Amino acid sequence: MIYGDFIEQDSRWPKIRATGIAFADGIKAAGGSVDVVDLPKAGISGNSHMMMMDKNNTEIAALIQTWLEGKG
Repeated sequence: MIYGDFIEQDSRWPKIRATGIAFADGIKAAGGSVDVVDLPKAGISGNSHMMMMDKNNTEIAALIQTWLEGKG
């Protein structure tokens, strides 16, 4: 799961993110694997909820590609 900037400042996104994290916790409890990336904490900023349409979309794609390669 990848989250962009300004989650806390929006009226809807904190609840949407909490629901996503709860879903991820359920997957983990069932034996699955989920990684949560908050882009600003990862040093990537300037993103909306439509990351692949943002100006730094190649940086996001590289992050996802690296994650996929790490999963084999």
